[in-house]
Amino acid sequence: MMNIKKSLIVLQLLMCLPAVAFSTSRDEMIRELKVRLVEGAQLDEAYLAAPREARKGMPSSYKGDLIIRKMHRDVLLETIDQVLRNGIMEERAGAFGIYSGMIYDRELKPNPEYYPVLLGFLENDDLHSLAYSFSLVNVLHWYPDRKTVFAFVDLSKRTSNFELRHAALARVADMLGGMYLGVYANVTPEQNEKFLADFTAWVDKNRDRIQFNKKGQFRLARGGGESEHEILSDQDRARIRKDAIGVLRLFGQVVGDDDDSTADLNGDAAIALFGLEGAKLMANRAAMAKESQESNLEMEAALGSLGDSYPVADAALLAAVYVIAHEKDPEGLKMAKKMLMQASREDIDRVAGKEPRSVRRQAEAWTKKGNSEDD
Repeated sequence: MMNIKKSLIVLQLLMCLPAVAFSTSRDEMIRELKVRLVEGAQLDEAYLAAPREARKGMPSSYKGDLIIRKMHRDVLLETIDQVLRNGIMEERAGAFGIYSGMIYDRELKPNPEYYPVLLGFLENDDLHSLAYSFSLVNVLHWYPDRKTVFAFVDLSKRTSNFELRHAALARVADMLGGMYLGVYANVTPEQNEKFLADFTAWVDKNRDRIQFNKKGQFRLARGGGESEHEILSDQDRARIRKDAIGVLRLFGQVVGDDDDSTADLNGDAAIALFGLEGAKLMANRAAMAKESQESNLEMEAALGSLGDSYPVADAALLAAVYVIAHEKDPEGLKMAKKMLMQASREDIDRVAGKEPRSVRRQAEAWTKKGNSEDD
């Protein structure tokens, strides 16, 4: 009887061991991860401190980050959380890079709880570590907001490093509807500095107009209390049905790879594709281009704002649905099939859901046929 009791006691002790071992190994893994984060930040610091011509062949944190991201997911996330809340600067610099990479690869969604923490880090950055500043800019780019925009602009004014200033402002441009802010090798440094200075001045001038909706989508306020236009109205749909093939052709010219030099941006097809406000903007931009004038920042920002305020892609997809249902023109059918192949079944159902059943069935039948041919 005593032997049985002893065996049970020993068994209970053995059952406790894995929990103790796991706890210890988890702590060790977190410590190891923190060491690796610091090592990666140090590599990036050395890389960024070196002249551009000397960077070729220098190690960076990239390979080490890939190894880190293969470690236990929950341990990695706990490590990132600990570091963001209580870590040293080099640990944070490494963690920012890992966290940003996971968001980029769609392994994570940005944690809203981290936003004020990250914003506070940027606002208090003393700019003594380029790796830290760059990694902060990269991770905060995933939080499009007025506060992010103006924190980046403030950073660009505080730093004397051209690469960091350009990185911060380029991400501002991206958040403002995908505007492009490049630097060029075939111009003088003074000209590149002027590009950045002109952009900064435009942002400062338009602070009150730069807005973001709850989805983090950019809006350039124009006054008059304009409203969101995120789904096709019945009037929009009627315009598209009236000239579906014209809308699809225009989409191919302006958005696709086709030649857009002859695109008619003043007709009904343009209004159906871009909406009333968008068609005006596109026509004005085309007129400027014909006069060999580059689109100014105001025009670029307005077009960027349009991209999320009118459902251009939905308009083109609905046009494709109607071309499939009613058109016989081979070129038009080819464009429509290409559009439907690139769309998901959910998007087709959402866009064509209000249309007559006969039209929906044509699109659904071809989609099934196209998918089976691909398989």
